[in-house]
Amino acid sequence: MTILQRLERWVAERPDALAYQFYGADRNDVHSLSFAGLDLAARRASHAIRVRTAPGDRVLIIAPSGVEYLAALFGCLLAGRLAVTLSPPRKRSGADAQMQRIAAVAADCAPALVATTRASAALLANDVGEPLFGLPMIFADDLPEEADRAATPGEDTAFLQYTSGSTRTPRGVMVTHANLAANLELCARVFRVGPDSVMCGWLPLFHDMGLIGLALQAVHSGCPYHFSSPTTFLARPLGWLERLSETGATCTGAPNFAFDLCADRAGEAPDDLDLSRLDMLFCGAEPIRLPALERFAAAFARHGLSRKVIAPGYGLAEATLVVSLDTGAQGPAARRGPDAKHAPFVDCGAVQPEFRSALVDPARRSPVAEGQIGELWLAGPCVAPGYWQAPEATADVFGAHLADGSGPWMRTGDLAFLTGDRLHIAGRVKDVIIIAGQNHLPQDIEASAVEACPSIDAGGACAFEVAGPRGPAVVVAAEVRRAARRADLDALAADVATTVTQVHGVPVHDVVILGPRRLPRTTSGKLQRSACREAYEQGALAALARLRAAGLARLPVAVPDLAQRLRARVAELCGRPESAVDLRDGPAR
Repeated sequence: MTILQRLERWVAERPDALAYQFYGADRNDVHSLSFAGLDLAARRASHAIRVRTAPGDRVLIIAPSGVEYLAALFGCLLAGRLAVTLSPPRKRSGADAQMQRIAAVAADCAPALVATTRASAALLANDVGEPLFGLPMIFADDLPEEADRAATPGEDTAFLQYTSGSTRTPRGVMVTHANLAANLELCARVFRVGPDSVMCGWLPLFHDMGLIGLALQAVHSGCPYHFSSPTTFLARPLGWLERLSETGATCTGAPNFAFDLCADRAGEAPDDLDLSRLDMLFCGAEPIRLPALERFAAAFARHGLSRKVIAPGYGLAEATLVVSLDTGAQGPAARRGPDAKHAPFVDCGAVQPEFRSALVDPARRSPVAEGQIGELWLAGPCVAPGYWQAPEATADVFGAHLADGSGPWMRTGDLAFLTGDRLHIAGRVKDVIIIAGQNHLPQDIEASAVEACPSIDAGGACAFEVAGPRGPAVVVAAEVRRAARRADLDALAADVATTVTQVHGVPVHDVVILGPRRLPRTTSGKLQRSACREAYEQGALAALARLRAAGLARLPVAVPDLAQRLRARVAELCGRPESAVDLRDGPAR
């Protein structure tokens, strides 16, 4: 059954049952829709969309989280128009990164209409007050009374899900109705969700995990979804857990950083917080760090949270959403990879039966030996047909064939290995650092930097390869905690270089110290290493301190004590005071 058929079913069987309840920043600001109410709002939105557009047209949904956003999405589905889910800019500025993303997406998909809210419309005006790109708008919070009587979808594609990766041009994944139905059924099974469940969350509706994994899953399964906005969560993280307690939620999900934020504030949790009814707490969307999950589990065990309900998983927009999930039978775990030098990798559960999978040597396009790391390739009903009007990219990513001619496969671009049937993600193919013929995973180097320097935020280091003066070398960009900004940051940079060199044996070209949340990230929180490298090469990283400023970058290995010994030896040979020796331009003669 398609998502529209699911909605029709619940309208017929339980029209007055709660579908969505949205909580604003003010606890009294609550907006609800029953299944019948959602159907009516969707049909009103469908009418407003249909009279202004043609079948197959693209409609930008640019609005804050709320029931209006979902009404506009279902209106697009009913009208047979392709919704493009986006978030509104945070400020009135053409330089705002989100506004730049909106412009890039609009340039790619050539929309015919913008669905927004009256409050958001002002932020979508340019400097002279014209509507966004001159496009007509409808306001999902102020729709006319006219409503379409029935669903008239005419497109195989349900909507376009734009990736949040590091490529300069965003790509619109064409999610079909069949893809969506297959992945929603998968999610219902692994999330253990049905009509008697209660879902709760705060994830953004423009991102696949919040939209498909929570909001659309509620309609698929016929259960209520209680939700707030990401802004509300960031302002008060424990509000998420309090709502889980108040609603008796059985299913929720969040990216890794949310577990850290809540664990940091565990001491502020009310005594009557009750998380014992929670049956599934999935974690995904960004690299998963086991210590964060363990801290969270320990911090809230006294409130009835079972460690076994925390379920790490893996997915991507090109596969609609979920590919694998640890269903909570054992709780979060991590294992060493084939090479003991790598840090442990989190167990993301079994690849689900909807998929065929292969681990492939991307250069030879042949399966790797059992237990070895390879690029994960997928096929199956959840895999999208391709990117919107991007035939070359579609052929490269969705039309891959093995050396023996078998295929097509979808290349995920992610490195992985299996322990039995359990999937472990080892990083991105394009991010691998190759020095002296040896492969180094950037997250190993990043973990070493964080472990060496407690002042660096957890998950706040980014390692990438550059062309150094003596060949390939490593740059580490690291975010320091606010409390550490007055520390000796030059010494911190030197400590990072020393640790990375000693642990991994790689030359360090530079260490760049940044303030909190200054690294480029995707909308889902993943580090954009390619974008970070590009910003570094362009001098666009807002550095608080740099290793190169200490004159160490020209050394084959940037180790401060080595620099000191070499400076002393050069001074001795040349009969010069040590302070007069500058190693940045080579030894003095």
